[in-house]
Amino acid sequence: ATQQAIIESNDYNINEIATPETMDDLRGMMAVKQQNIDRNIRDEDTKKKMFRTISKMKFSSFVYNTLLCLLFIVIFPWWLYLFWVKGKYRKTWKQKLFPQVYEKRFVPGTVIWIHAVSLGETKAVAPLVQRLLQEYPDLPLVISSCTETGHAEAKKVFPKASLHLMLPLDFPWLMQPLMENFSPGLVVCVESDFWWNFLQSAKAQGAKLAVVNGKMSEASFRRFQRFSWWSRSLFSLFDMVCVQGEEFLERFRF
Repeated sequence: ATQQAIIESNDYNINEIATPETMDDLRGMMAVKQQNIDRNIRDEDTKKKMFRTISKMKFSSFVYNTLLCLLFIVIFPWWLYLFWVKGKYRKTWKQKLFPQVYEKRFVPGTVIWIHAVSLGETKAVAPLVQRLLQEYPDLPLVISSCTETGHAEAKKVFPKASLHLMLPLDFPWLMQPLMENFSPGLVVCVESDFWWNFLQSAKAQGAKLAVVNGKMSEASFRRFQRFSWWSRSLFSLFDMVCVQGEEFLERFRF
């Protein structure tokens, strides 16, 4: 049975562990509207806490984006080699570097966004997507992928989805316009693919964020621990985390 951890964003403490149906929790998240942040600022202590949180987020964004740019410069020659010699990414490179500008055809806050990085994650989330399509037939459903095989599988398995797209590189100047365009109400990440600007931009548009079938390898856990100050900022963005078992639950605690 899928074990669920509800993470409280304010102090990053897991305050409840239970085993209800994941759909029940997603229904609840879809029913709750984003509250105005100004209403939560009641006194000076709350303002100070909010200021510290925002400062940490800005610093985390600066460090992440700086390292991401440096990494891109380093690996770009290898990426070109794979492109020209091995023939990889030829179908999707434009979507990665120059994502399509979509018309604002959806009502803000109504889009359900499922992100499944590759083939395995797409197959794993299929039952949940089918339930969402059944229970919310009038809401637009967007499926994003990071690999060509995952993208092809999503088109095959979820033909009724409103849109299938390749997730662009996680640069803020690519992610922010994308999220402003769709303004999703719910973003569901499958298993272990967490992109900072993707999640930050979705949160800035008022989206609720969830992880389903979550897992974290020992190697990934050690890497996150090494930068725990940044990892706490990342995982505090999620409103709900559903993991595969107790072992993974402990790794998500930090």
